Amino acid sequence: MCSQVAYPCGKIVVKGSKQYINAVHASLHPDNTKPAPRMKINEVLEEDTYVIEICVSNNLLDAVRSLCSTIDELLGLLEVIDSIEVYSSMGSGFMKSNTSMNSVN
Repeated sequence: MCSQVAYPCGKIVVKGSKQYINAVHASLHPDNTKPAPRMKINEVLEEDTYVIEICVSNNLLDAVRSLCSTIDELLGLLEVIDSIEVYSSMGSGFMKSNTSMNSVN
């Protein structure tokens, strides 16, 4: 495995039936044959386990962390916007019904 080199690594372990593991391997392996520059990918395929180890150089790791932080922030903002939109559409109807109830009294 590439964890023996001086690159930071992450590991994904998938377990399941032989048929499932073979299907996952067949789906992911083509993408793993040509990794991005400054990245190494090693795979171990056993009967009921598929291990993918991804190692990157330090400067690439920093870039990936920054990208992940940015994506997390954007997803959080989109979630807030979606919540506001749902709330405001519900709130508008609620406010109108309250107003009409108040005017009746």
